[in-house]
Amino acid sequence: MFRAALLVSGILICPIISASADEKADSLGRPALFADAAAPATSKESAEPSVYAPPEQTSLWKQDALLGSWGDLRTSLDGAGFRFSGTYKGDNLGDFAGGLRHRFAYIHNIDFNLTVDGEKALGWTGSTFFAQVFHNNGGSFSQYAGDAQVASNIEAGQFTKLYQFWLQQDLFDGNLSLLGGLYDASSDFYTSRSSSAFLNSTFGTGKELAQTGLNGPSIFPNTALGFRVRAAIAGPLVLEAAAIDATPGTADNPFAPSFAVDARDGALLLGEVAYIIDGGPESAELYTKISVGAWRYTEAVPAFYENGYSEESILRGSNRGLYCVAERQITSSLALFVRGGFAPQEMNQFGGSLCAGVMINAPFAGRDDDQFGIGIAYAENGRAFRSAMDHSGIRTEAAELTVEGTYRLAVAPWLVLQPDIQYISNPGTDPGVFDAWVGGMRLEVRL
Repeated sequence: MFRAALLVSGILICPIISASADEKADSLGRPALFADAAAPATSKESAEPSVYAPPEQTSLWKQDALLGSWGDLRTSLDGAGFRFSGTYKGDNLGDFAGGLRHRFAYIHNIDFNLTVDGEKALGWTGSTFFAQVFHNNGGSFSQYAGDAQVASNIEAGQFTKLYQFWLQQDLFDGNLSLLGGLYDASSDFYTSRSSSAFLNSTFGTGKELAQTGLNGPSIFPNTALGFRVRAAIAGPLVLEAAAIDATPGTADNPFAPSFAVDARDGALLLGEVAYIIDGGPESAELYTKISVGAWRYTEAVPAFYENGYSEESILRGSNRGLYCVAERQITSSLALFVRGGFAPQEMNQFGGSLCAGVMINAPFAGRDDDQFGIGIAYAENGRAFRSAMDHSGIRTEAAELTVEGTYRLAVAPWLVLQPDIQYISNPGTDPGVFDAWVGGMRLEVRL
């Protein structure tokens, strides 16, 4: 399927490459053929018979989305406060050296979104409604590479579900924001702009937090009901806090959307304070973010003993942790980031994670929308986990290390091809698994 997609993309791209580089467009981006159609006529021109000017059309390769404006219906709805969007992502990755098996797999993920501007649509100032539906085909690469940090950030089980469904109210000129509903916490907490282009999951939410909870925290692929407050407290300082149901989905089906809250599940509490400078693309101030966050589950969880996992009635503790993010746009084209976090080693396999990287925007002349990045991610086993495994006769390595190189090739505003390669040392911290090389391509289409 992926090869077919690449073939179709190649057929469509070829006419662009072969087109004349001298073709010009007017200030509105119209083809040169119609660039002067709206220009005022001179007295000589007015004496000539009028020539029919075709209606303005936007080239497929210049429009923002593959499906265009739906005959201007999409544009009209957007003006009325109803914005529809969607993205298709397809990863064709595989293990071609080391790991568990030398196999390729294709994963695809598609989302459809509706954003409603409450002021435009209903006259409700400061309100935003958001709904998002996800479909995932359920493929897996980690079953071949054997890695723990997960090579693809769209790897999940097979599901089609309502993923997010929330209402946000902004107050005091946007200095205070309240949000409630089915909510992905990774959209606000533990975030960094420049790391989001990488494919490996740990460049999103750190492994020490992503591993927690019965069905994971409220991040992809499972979300839960929650409430979030964000406040700009002093200039560039921003404070965020959230309380989210600790068990996304249900105990039997983590992929099920759940609008019920069971008090026995407890809650996941998150808080973050961030120093953010973001003057926007037209500002001389380059983007900077430094943030420190903390999280805690209100319900206790079992802990490790030397002889394995404890019984609930024997020893329980509160799962909690800290993380920090530092990101700096060094120049208009160069950004650096460092992220890391810690979790209690007595109740989590991974006691900490650390990742860092560099992202280069417009790496080549004439490729203003391309990106090239190199990142490194490290997840370390906790001492209690290793001791329990040793007692059971299972050897483990201290940590798993991943190095990723990726290039986002912007073929059109709506089409990105992203070749990617990852070197994984100690996959799954299993000494019996050879270091793995994982590589392939992501196809990303804005619908």
